Amino acid sequence: MLDNFVSKSTPGSFSTVVSPLRKSIMLKKLQQFKAIMAYKNSENLGDIAILESEFFGTKVSSIVASKLQPIVGYYPAIDLNQLS
Repeated sequence: MLDNFVSKSTPGSFSTVVSPLRKSIMLKKLQQFKAIMAYKNSENLGDIAILESEFFGTKVSSIVASKLQPIVGYYPAIDLNQLS
């Protein structure tokens, strides 16, 4: 049963097999890193900050989150004729 979880790489040492979930997490992190690097060469500095905070797992403090709660889901009306 142990053979399902561990593969023998060299005599006397074992390396763990990477689970599909871990592979998926690693792939997501790689994709996030590539996106950050692509945005570094653009002028979208706000986007870089958001991507980096997601990549590093930065969380919003509870004080800030409570102050932002009233505007969750708010979208202003956009007059497309005025924009053109």
